[in-house]
Amino acid sequence: MSGSELEARALVKSQTGDEVMCRDNGAVNSELAPEHPIGYSCFNESGEFYNIVVTPDGAVMSLSGPNCLQGGNRSVVDALGFENIPECA
Repeated sequence: MSGSELEARALVKSQTGDEVMCRDNGAVNSELAPEHPIGYSCFNESGEFYNIVVTPDGAVMSLSGPNCLQGGNRSVVDALGFENIPECA
């Protein structure tokens, strides 16, 4: 995980108490637009996910979840590079 992904992970944990792994969702190129908030998709060991948006100064702009991805939505998990994330119940 990159430094910003580790920061997102720490923010999710501080707000929810849940251990997660986070990936930049790729919606904003932070090198070209450093003034824009960055979105991350984060998953816990149970397969539940959170979406968090972090402002350039490191504050949480929004946090949603936990939600459950099942069936056809597994391609989202795979596309983000998460491995061995189970389907949640």
